[in-house]
Amino acid sequence: MKRPIYLTLASAMAFFAVMSLMLALSSFTYAIEGPNLNCKGEHVISINDEVVFLFPDSLVHGRDFGVSLQLRRMANSYIVASDTLPSDSITIGCADVGKILNIEVIATQDGMSSACMVQVAVQNKLPTNVFSTLPDLELSCNEFKNLNGNYSSLGTYVDDEMEVESHNIGETEFRDGLVGRVCNNLTIRETVKDSTKCGFGKFIRVFTVTSSVDTITLEQVINIYNDDPFDIDDITLTTDTTVMGCFKGFLPADLGGKPQFNLLNKCAMVVANKSDMVFDDPTSGCPFVMRTWKIMDMCTYTPDMENGYWEIVQNIYIMDTIAPTFANFCKDTTIINVDGSCTIPVTLSANAKDNCTDDADLVYHYSVTKGQELIIEGNTSTFSLNFKEGLYDVLWTVDDRCGNVSQCTYKLRTKEGKKPTPVLVPGIVANLPQACDVKIAAVLFNKASYDNCTPKDQLKFSFSEDIEDDTLTFNCSQLGINTVTVFVTDLSGNQNSVSVTIEIQDLQAYCPANVPLNISGQIMTAEEMFVPEVEVKIEGAEQSKTVKTDEYGRFDIGNLVKYSDYELSASKEGDFKAGINVLDLLAIQKHLLGVNRLPNGFRMIAADVDGSEKIDLRDLTELRKIILGIKSPDQGTHSWRFIPNTTKNASTQPWPINDMAFYENLENNIFLDFKAIKIGDVDGSISKSLKGRDINLLVMAVEDKAFKAGDIVEIPLTIADISRFKGLQMQFIFESAVLKFMDCDIDKDAYAQTGNQLNLMIFDQKGFSKLQDGALHHVRFRAIKDGKLSSALALTEEQMEAILVDESDKDYAIHFNIQQSTGNVLDVKQNAPNPFSDHTIVNFEVGSDLPVEITIYDQSGELLFNDYKNYLKGKHQIYLDDTQLKGATGVMFMHVETAEISEIRKLLRLK
Repeated sequence: MKRPIYLTLASAMAFFAVMSLMLALSSFTYAIEGPNLNCKGEHVISINDEVVFLFPDSLVHGRDFGVSLQLRRMANSYIVASDTLPSDSITIGCADVGKILNIEVIATQDGMSSACMVQVAVQNKLPTNVFSTLPDLELSCNEFKNLNGNYSSLGTYVDDEMEVESHNIGETEFRDGLVGRVCNNLTIRETVKDSTKCGFGKFIRVFTVTSSVDTITLEQVINIYNDDPFDIDDITLTTDTTVMGCFKGFLPADLGGKPQFNLLNKCAMVVANKSDMVFDDPTSGCPFVMRTWKIMDMCTYTPDMENGYWEIVQNIYIMDTIAPTFANFCKDTTIINVDGSCTIPVTLSANAKDNCTDDADLVYHYSVTKGQELIIEGNTSTFSLNFKEGLYDVLWTVDDRCGNVSQCTYKLRTKEGKKPTPVLVPGIVANLPQACDVKIAAVLFNKASYDNCTPKDQLKFSFSEDIEDDTLTFNCSQLGINTVTVFVTDLSGNQNSVSVTIEIQDLQAYCPANVPLNISGQIMTAEEMFVPEVEVKIEGAEQSKTVKTDEYGRFDIGNLVKYSDYELSASKEGDFKAGINVLDLLAIQKHLLGVNRLPNGFRMIAADVDGSEKIDLRDLTELRKIILGIKSPDQGTHSWRFIPNTTKNASTQPWPINDMAFYENLENNIFLDFKAIKIGDVDGSISKSLKGRDINLLVMAVEDKAFKAGDIVEIPLTIADISRFKGLQMQFIFESAVLKFMDCDIDKDAYAQTGNQLNLMIFDQKGFSKLQDGALHHVRFRAIKDGKLSSALALTEEQMEAILVDESDKDYAIHFNIQQSTGNVLDVKQNAPNPFSDHTIVNFEVGSDLPVEITIYDQSGELLFNDYKNYLKGKHQIYLDDTQLKGATGVMFMHVETAEISEIRKLLRLK
C-alpha cells in the first residue's frame, strides 16, 4: 500500500534538509516513486519592482507531459506566509535582495511526487535615480557665519519623498533634493570643500549617494560674498593724546591708546603694528612720541592696489605734574673754617630726585644773597666760593624739564673757627682793701693775646663762656691762691681759655680770723668735654658734704674749716652702656693684637671692663656680652672713674688707680680738676654724646612681605658697599605673638635674643664680605600667625645704638627701612634717628594724590605741631627740629592721618 503523498513529502524534506548541509548548496533531485525532475543548480533573479513572482518552470530544465510543478521557500523568512507551502509561485521582495534563497521544486504526476532543491540569488541591479537637486546659493559672509557649521537650513538630499522639506534663504525658496531606486538601500554622506578666505569665497557641499551597484556625487555651491568690507571708517584711534606719567626705555603699545576696530558683522582679519619716533631732549622726562600705526586687513590687502592697508599717525604728549624732590640737605647750615684763614671756603651741592626725569637731566639753579645783595648765582648742582663771615640765604631751584619746579631755601652761616691764642700772666696778687672785697677784671690777665682775624684791642676777656662775665669779686673767704679760668673770645665767638691764679692777701689784717675756705673745680673728659651731674663728696673736719657738677662740670664746696684735713672723691652712676658700641670692641681688639696700642692711661682704664687692672681677652668678651645684653656688669663694677689732677697716670701703667684727692692742713682755697673716664668707652664717644654728634646716616632697606602661619621669614641685612665696613651693632624688636626667632647665619656669640628683642654685634678687622645674594647676613623667624613684616618687626635703640663702622673708624647711624608697596593708601616709616637730640626725619608715602594731616603732641597732650595740605602720590619727608617741636624733649606722639587711615609713631627726643 502506498503512503499518502504528504507523508512522502515530509520524509523527503527531512532527508534533503540534512543533505543540503553536506552538499554545499548543490542542486539535487529526489524521487519517491514520482516523475523525473531535472532542476537547475543555481538561479539568479533580478527584481525590477518592490515585489516580483518566482515560478517553478524558471528553476527546472523542462518537464514531461502531464507533470505539474509547484515550489516553496525552505526558510522561516518570507514575504507571504503561504510561500512556505507548495504553490504555483512565490513572492520575492526587497527583503530578499542580496540573499541566497533555498527553493524546493515539487513535481507531481498520477499521484506520485518527486522534488529538488535550487539556490536562488536575488539581485537588484537597477541604478540610482536623481529626482530633484539642491540649488546653488549666494550668502553674505555674516549670513554664512551665523550658520555656525549647521548647514541644515541650506537643504539636504533624502531618499524618501515624505522627508522632503521646504527651505527659504533670503528671497530664494527651494526644497530638499530627492534620490531613489527600487528597494532604495541608499547611503547618503555629506562632506564639504571649503575654499573661502576670511569667511567669504566658494563653499561646496558634496553629497555622495551610494548603493550596492553604483555611487553618484551631487554638489551644492554656496557663493559667499563680503557685503560690508572693513575700511578706514571702522578704525577708531585718538590721534592727539596727552599721557600723564613716566615712561623710560620701552614705550608700551597701549601708551595713548591702541586702535579700536569695528569688526561687528565684518568678515575681516585685521592686524596692526606700530613704529615710534621719539623726540626726547633730554632723554628722560617728558618726551614727545610720534607713533605711526600700520593697519592691514589680511582679507582684502593687495600690495599692488594698496587695498586693505592704512597708516595713521598718533601724536602722544607725555606729561608729568610731580615736581622733583630735594634730598634732605635744605636745612640751616653752619660752616666753620679752622685753618686760620679769615675767609671760609664753602662747597654747596644740591641733590634731587624726580619720578620721571633722570638725575643727569635735572636742571639746577642756585643763588646766594646777603640781605639784598646777590653774592653768587649759577646753573649747576654744585658750586664753591670763599665766603666772608656772615649769614646768607641760599636758594636752590630744580626743574625736571616737564614744567615742574621745586625750590628749597636755607640759611648759611659762615664762621671763622680758629680759636684765639691766649697769652696771659700766670697769676696776679691783690690785697684786700678795708671794705674787704676787691674786683678783678679778666682783662688784667692779658699780656699779649692775639687772633688771626680779630684785632687785639677787640678781643674780649671773661671768667666764663659768657663774655659779660668779665669781673670777679674776691673777699675774705677767698684769701690765698685762687685758681680761675680766663676765656679769650674773638669777634667770631671763638673762645680759648687758660687757668690762672689770683692770690688774695690781707696785709692790713682787715679780715676776721677763721674765715671759711672753699674747694672748687671742674670735671671734664680727656677730650675736655664737661661732665654734668657728677657727685663730688668731701669728708673732713667732722663733716661730710656732697654736691653735683653743673652743666659745665663745675662744682664749689664752701664753708670749709681752715687748717683741717679733707678728702675728696667723685662718682657718677647710670647706664653702663652709655657711650659703648662696636667701635670700643674694635679698639680693644687692635690693642690686644698689637695693631694699634691704646694711646694713654685714660684709654687703658676705660678698656679694663672687668676691673682686673689689666687688659686681656676677658675684657673684650665681657664688653661684648654687656652690649648684647647677655649679662649685666658685675656688682661693684664702676660705670665711671674720676682721676684728680693730683694723680699722675702713666700712659704705660695707669694702675693702681688713685681716685681720691687729699688735702692736709688746708690753708687756702683750692681749685681741683678731675678727669672723667667712662668705663668701656675706649674710643671716647661719650664726649660726642655730651657735645652733640654729627649724624652720618645709612639706609638698610628690606622689602616688606606678607606671610602665613608656619612660613619661614628671612630678613637679609643689606648695606650698599658693605665691604668698606668692619663693625655693626643693632637691636631689633619683634611681635612675639606673630614671629618666633629661629637663628642668624653668624657666630652664636655675635647675637643675643631676650624676649621680643634681638641684639646683633658683628666686627671683623679685615672688613665685611657679602654673601651671594648681596647680604651681609640673614635673620630668620618662624611665623606663628599670619602677618606682615612692617607690622611685626622694627629697629629700636632702647639698649644700643644702631651703627655701622667703616675702615677709618667712622661711625654711621642705621636707618632700617621696610619698603612697602606703593599701592598702600598711607605708609609711615619710623623716624630716623630715634631717639634723637637735634633733629629727626620722618618718611612717608601716599598711594594717590590726597590731603594728609600731621599732628604732634607731647606726653601731656599739648599740641606742638599741626600741618594739613595736599600731597602728591609718592614718597615724602618731614624734617623735625626745634622749629616744629618748640624745644620739647622726651616722648612725643605723631599722628599722620588721611580720610581713610591714621598712623601713630612715637618719637623720643633726648635732652
